Amino acid sequence: MGVTFDHVHIKSAKPKVTADWYVKHLGFTIVNDFVRVWGDRFIACTTSDGTKVNISADRNHEKMGDGDVSAHWGIEHIGFTVDDIESEITRLTKAGAKLMEGPIDVPNGSMRICFLATPGDVRIELLEMLS
Repeated sequence: MGVTFDHVHIKSAKPKVTADWYVKHLGFTIVNDFVRVWGDRFIACTTSDGTKVNISADRNHEKMGDGDVSAHWGIEHIGFTVDDIESEITRLTKAGAKLMEGPIDVPNGSMRICFLATPGDVRIELLEMLS
């Protein structure tokens, strides 16, 4: 079929503030930052493993709905694997994220997970793989 994953796109009323938070606290790198022809600031980032994450404001005349960090239909969260979920929860909540759920021990014992609300009304999941 020829389909491959390309990127995740986060819309934010304050794209630079959001991008800077992800750079500082999740190790993203900003690879491009410009205003597109339709008026939105567009910040292209990559994660430490090269995944593309785009963060932008609203386009000219674009009406944005409210952000929703609760569980919902559509793209619901972005997941990140971490080495120590407890220390990451502490670190990220001190940085302004809000713990929403967890940590939860997955019943089969393979991992622990939690969900946090981050700047730009984005829900992220942290996953600690257990041996």
